[in-house]
Amino acid sequence: MLHISHTNHAENSDPVIKIIVENCFDNEKEIEQFLELLHPYGTKIDEYAYTEKELKKLIYQVTFIETKTLPSLVIKALFLVKEKLLIETTEKSLWLYLANLGLKNKFNHLYLQPVVQSNYSIKAIALGGSAGSIDKIITIIKKLPYVDISIFITVHLLPDKKNYLAEILQKISDYKVCQVREKMPVMANSVYIAAPDTHLLIKNHHVYPSKGSPVNFSRPSINVMFESLSHCYKQELLAILLCGYGEDGITSLKSLKNNRCRVLIENPNECEAQEMPLNAIISKNFDKILNLTEIYEHIQSIFQVEIDSRDALNHFLNNIYLIYGYDFRNYDKKSLYRRIRLMMQDHQIEQFQQFEQLVYADEAVFAIMASKFSINVTTFFRNPTTYQAIRTQLIPELATYPSIKIWSVGCSRGDEAYSMAILLDEAGLLHKSQIYATDVNKEILNQAENSLYTHEDYQCFKKNYQLSGGLAEFEQWFVIKDDYVEVKKRIKDKILFFNHNLASDTSMNEFNLVLCRNVLIYFDRVLQKRVFMTIDDSLIRNGFLVLGKSETLSQNLSYQKVADQKFKIYKK
Repeated sequence: MLHISHTNHAENSDPVIKIIVENCFDNEKEIEQFLELLHPYGTKIDEYAYTEKELKKLIYQVTFIETKTLPSLVIKALFLVKEKLLIETTEKSLWLYLANLGLKNKFNHLYLQPVVQSNYSIKAIALGGSAGSIDKIITIIKKLPYVDISIFITVHLLPDKKNYLAEILQKISDYKVCQVREKMPVMANSVYIAAPDTHLLIKNHHVYPSKGSPVNFSRPSINVMFESLSHCYKQELLAILLCGYGEDGITSLKSLKNNRCRVLIENPNECEAQEMPLNAIISKNFDKILNLTEIYEHIQSIFQVEIDSRDALNHFLNNIYLIYGYDFRNYDKKSLYRRIRLMMQDHQIEQFQQFEQLVYADEAVFAIMASKFSINVTTFFRNPTTYQAIRTQLIPELATYPSIKIWSVGCSRGDEAYSMAILLDEAGLLHKSQIYATDVNKEILNQAENSLYTHEDYQCFKKNYQLSGGLAEFEQWFVIKDDYVEVKKRIKDKILFFNHNLASDTSMNEFNLVLCRNVLIYFDRVLQKRVFMTIDDSLIRNGFLVLGKSETLSQNLSYQKVADQKFKIYKK
């Protein structure tokens, strides 16, 4: 979303156009609007009637909020006004990317470091629901760890029918369970349930029944409970809104967020009564949308007791899989731990358990961690002698096929895929070729699609190309500008970049050549074996596989060595 403002033409001050980009560019219209704003004589600026003198002094202040990727058109526009440009960003990954492209002197990095409590603590849980929520509340309480917290429950029940919820919960839980019919002090290890036709209020660490007016046609009201709890517990409250009809609980979500409470919404897709969670999602005042299983796994992760240090990382990775759906469980543990330690240092965290809780609680922190797990060391024609072997040993045989399909596995910012496209074009084969380039890191894939590089990068690419045996004019594959170098469109059009997770996704196509270089070294043996099976399923008979120099072919596969023994090139 774009937010635009123009400063007043105050005397003795330069005019400033302030542009705030929130999240990514949602559509082409926003990109066009952004490009018009950054053009010195664009139509948008003309509306504000800047004089020629003012145009010369005009400053562009661009702030990117929670924006991790930018399309190449936007980056090129920033270069056009780089001498008049001030950029702010809340995302470190975007800051690094644009700084590496040469905009580093134009930046104020507004890195929003998460607030880390010295002792991560939730002292109360509030559960609210209506139709279809009783069984879910019972499941959550049954699976809840026995810890020093208080639990509050408001569920819509008919006032003229006996409510057995308290009795059921007492049978399945070690917590003391009571239905609130009189004022009482709030105690730890206790569950408090709103009585039928009675609001549940919490004030000064006492719980009260109330016969106040219905709220959203409801008594007891989830709104009343959430609102009072938000002021009593603030950031120490976890509020969970489950299934139901109507809007009860929705207006209190803003108060919960203002008081820094954690708010979970049940995924409406698993509810028959979807209206309540859907209204909550529309409000945008929540932290996560989770299925029921994910809700109690999330709660268990918050109150996890001390873990044996030998199992700590495995437990952490398993919870990451349960909470976020990303599977790092078979990545090389030493490599992951090194990256976790570096991230802990960045956030000034000393205890691993404290880091765990931060990642569980903050999806933005998890995203940073996941991007660090993706290793992005690459360049065009990396290890030039390997490309020399591909040029002399593989290209002639690939030339005999009516069409050529190539998979670049773990492509990072696309250097390997572009290098292969250049080799194919050099051999006159690009017209009948298609390269698939995949990576688990979505932000790095955006950089790959942009294909923008510095002049220093380009000189390194050119040297590697020549060392690989390339004799053509390297400039023919690039558009060279004053501020950056870009791969030409006819090369880019032959490469498809998309997200693919080797830990969980299956084979995609039938390829003549698969390049999986310096990827497997970051996986353990179990995952390596799985990846080799995926690659084997993706290669045609007599297809070629190229590995990194430190990687070893699985003994379960029937492949023969190609070229010199020092190269890890195989034929199926």
